[in-house]
Amino acid sequence: MNDATSLERLHPIVTPEPVGWLPLAPGWIVLLVVAAIVSLALAWRAWLAWRDDRYRRQALRELRAMQDTRALPALLRRAALSAWPREQVAALEGEAWHRFLDQSAGLERFQGDCGPLLDRVAYGGTPLTDTEGDTLRAATRDWLRDHRRPA
Repeated sequence: MNDATSLERLHPIVTPEPVGWLPLAPGWIVLLVVAAIVSLALAWRAWLAWRDDRYRRQALRELRAMQDTRALPALLRRAALSAWPREQVAALEGEAWHRFLDQSAGLERFQGDCGPLLDRVAYGGTPLTDTEGDTLRAATRDWLRDHRRPA
């Protein structure tokens, strides 16, 4: 047997065509349908949450534009009435109102130094200093941003 002649008779290796993406296997179709359903459900929930937080965005906008700290108590009350049933929020005042604000946002500011400031502003006491106004404004912003609505 002649090695030269056997090498001459070899043909080049034929590679198969690459496998195409379509048609998809049934498993991939099921996976894509499930992924689409989950994505739509998550998008729907995100849209509902965004829609339900409209009052919060509006209150934060009002707070940024607000010049007078005397409007802070009304802003807090309006935002709370937008998120909770009227029966739970409307009658709250004083320490109960401060406790509600702190518990609903996980804060400890209104039962501390900001509660008396809020009462002074709400009931027409002595005007707040700039530092006190900034403190109350920051507490209001934190509450508006961090409070959690009831389930």
